[in-house]
Amino acid sequence: MTSNLKELLYSSYSVFENASLFNDLKLYQTRALRLKADTQMVSVRVSGLHISTSFVLVIGRGVYGKVVKCKNLNTKEKVAIKMIKKNLTHTGRSEILNMFSLRKLDPDKCNLIKMTDHFVHKDHQCLAFEMLDKDLFEFMRGRHFKPLSVSAIRLIAQQMIVALQALKSIAMVHTDIKPDNIMFVNHKLIPFKVKLIDFGIAKHASELRTGTWIQPDCYRAFEVLLGLPLSESMDMWSLGCTLAFFYLGRLLEYIMTSKDTPKHHIYSSNPVQSFHDLEETEDIKAFIQLLKQMIVLDPDKRISPSEAHRQDFITMKHLVGCSGKYVIKARKMALKCQLQPIPEDWFCLITKEKTNGNDEFKRYHFSANKSIVLVNIIT
Repeated sequence: MTSNLKELLYSSYSVFENASLFNDLKLYQTRALRLKADTQMVSVRVSGLHISTSFVLVIGRGVYGKVVKCKNLNTKEKVAIKMIKKNLTHTGRSEILNMFSLRKLDPDKCNLIKMTDHFVHKDHQCLAFEMLDKDLFEFMRGRHFKPLSVSAIRLIAQQMIVALQALKSIAMVHTDIKPDNIMFVNHKLIPFKVKLIDFGIAKHASELRTGTWIQPDCYRAFEVLLGLPLSESMDMWSLGCTLAFFYLGRLLEYIMTSKDTPKHHIYSSNPVQSFHDLEETEDIKAFIQLLKQMIVLDPDKRISPSEAHRQDFITMKHLVGCSGKYVIKARKMALKCQLQPIPEDWFCLITKEKTNGNDEFKRYHFSANKSIVLVNIIT
């Protein structure tokens, strides 16, 4: 039954702009293979830090530079150091300032990555982050892009909706939401507990300029494509495309229509064989209903984070009174994920501290700076 519904969802869309771009995962697979080949363990000697040798694991690479896994020698905690290329100093500075803005929020309750340090090493801007697990694109690739259950997608959706509402409360737009930028905290210990990462190109809502070409190709909001005014709602579009990717196991396809939403076909399911099938079918319908509201073409009519977290798919209101195996399993998954309740007053997550970006950039300092082992691996 589930496969039939997915086939119907597949047929709900036609190719929008660039079919090869939207359907071909080879670009991502090539990137992943290159990343795997680049992963290495290197021994380095660091002078002036009272350390002889240490091991550094290269765990990421991008246009900005590389990410290395290091150890804080004071706390013995593992950290991820993002080392920015020398010619992209402005990019590193911009991300640091964005992370200053996020200090107003509780990163754990808001499902946002936490920066623990920043410094300059051999002319490279460096940012130290808490160590997280793998990103969700790598997770999907590891399972050969087998679609996730809607029960699992609900957990990711709920946490990312919390993250988007938190960002909206400080007027920040991520602009780069995609599976690669959502990471598990520790998938083995807390399944599907995730955080939003990479605020390198995040912007304040007031900084958004009409005609700016931003967001990843496969997750780019319609208003960006048409050069229309931009707002925080572009992140909701990207999240919708991301959730669809988890459900379909492939990139979402859509076309421009004269209506407010991408073209959809009303589907009908086959006769159910059990209450388990009925519960799952109702859950899938609730998910698709939310998805449609996330990818409305008109950004002013697109669902907001505060509205999204009240939808049946997130609250499971449509499953109240159900006690079948499917619902019991879904509830257990939510319990294991240790989801934070969504507060009515979002300002309870915001500290009273006010910061001035430029002044903070100069003053911001952590005593652990010199206890981070680094290696000059950026060429």
